[in-house]
Amino acid sequence: MKALPPSRPKISIFTLAMINFAAIASMRSLPSVAPYGFSLLFFYTLAAFLFLIPTALVSAELTTLFPEGGGIYTWVSHALGERAGFFAVFLQNVNNFVCFPMALSFVAGTIAYGIFPSLEQSRLFTLAVILIMIWGGTIVALRGIRVTGSVSAIGSSVGTFLPISMMVGLCIYWLLSGHPSQISFSGKTFFPDLSSPNNVSLTLGLLLSFAGMEMSANHINDVENPRKNYPRAIFLATLLILFVSIFGSLAIAIVVPREELVIHAGATQALARFFAELNVSWLTPIVAILETFGAVAWFCTWVSGPPRALHATVRCGHLPQIFHGLNRHGMPTNIMLAQAIISTALALIFIFAESISTAFIILADLTAQYLLLMYVLMFLAAIILKIRRWGTLRTFRTTPGGEIGTIFLSALGLGASLVSYVIGFFPPSGIGIQSPRMYTACIIVGNVVALLLPYLLSNRKKNSPQGHRVP
Repeated sequence: MKALPPSRPKISIFTLAMINFAAIASMRSLPSVAPYGFSLLFFYTLAAFLFLIPTALVSAELTTLFPEGGGIYTWVSHALGERAGFFAVFLQNVNNFVCFPMALSFVAGTIAYGIFPSLEQSRLFTLAVILIMIWGGTIVALRGIRVTGSVSAIGSSVGTFLPISMMVGLCIYWLLSGHPSQISFSGKTFFPDLSSPNNVSLTLGLLLSFAGMEMSANHINDVENPRKNYPRAIFLATLLILFVSIFGSLAIAIVVPREELVIHAGATQALARFFAELNVSWLTPIVAILETFGAVAWFCTWVSGPPRALHATVRCGHLPQIFHGLNRHGMPTNIMLAQAIISTALALIFIFAESISTAFIILADLTAQYLLLMYVLMFLAAIILKIRRWGTLRTFRTTPGGEIGTIFLSALGLGASLVSYVIGFFPPSGIGIQSPRMYTACIIVGNVVALLLPYLLSNRKKNSPQGHRVP
């Protein structure tokens, strides 16, 4: 009789919470929101109620509804059909392809600003750091969820939460010591000017900073008692994310003038100013190294989660046979290697773009749009599933108000995602994009490619043997 394979060790509530925290909270996202000044508190509050909280509660509800796993693919497939499910999980993975070069350029900016200032605008240095991170992180993630979970927990604690907490504490000292603030605090500055789409489009960076709560659903089978422990981990992660996002962005805005802000290294820039004031500038390289650990934690979380969700589509025949295999740690090796290769090719934009900051913003807005389209499908699926299963008895619920509460939160998230997606076609103002036409052209081409590829792959399925349907 053939022995059953040993079950993989389970991960704790804290580890899962830190996986979510590492997937969303990062030093990278804070500088893109800092230019709003005090009004960033308005946008964070708005985004929390319209996007982060709906995403957290609805994804937790859907995860407990389908504890067999599969994440976004399973949810959307049950509501809208397999092709829509494949489209959603494909967008989640395409987001990775585009997001990795953009996000990892933050690591290069952090290292350069904190350790090697002469390399801050070096395109070759930025490209080299991105490629080392992509391939090094992929190799680590192939070791399985226990390894990536540990990296996420340790890296996000010492590389994200600790530096941001330090920055917030130093900011309080800065203000109490009588140093001037670069922003004013009043009712007038709290409410932003929403008359121009260009001014609002920068909020895509904020929404992107809150995206990813659904990703950890791909690890639900690695959690003990997921119906109860998964929502608890989501709740803990949400509180931590809001803390570091709001106060970290405010700290940068208070100490760094808007016209001097370096988008891909703003957090390190703020800490460097604090340390210079205290005559401890030697701490800047150390914090830069810590921030790099936080970026590694973020990368290891994202490099493994979406590929596992994409692998769930193999039983329905959407992917070619070459992508069907798993290694002994349960990781989809060839999908992750393909992800690394595509991300490597896209990283070349940092060589050809008009500036590193322009490349950063283009990739940031594209990755936000891909995720927003995926969220449109997720929230729509949640509404449909709740209507179909109205009154179904549940042992554990995550959203207040039952079916009505889930539908209401899903409608909020759906509306916010659609509006933000449209805004993404307008170039953001105030960050020095020299060619708005080039920006818009890149955004349009990126959207066309992302929409066309899953359609072609789904059509390929018509000519292949019929796969199994989603259970």
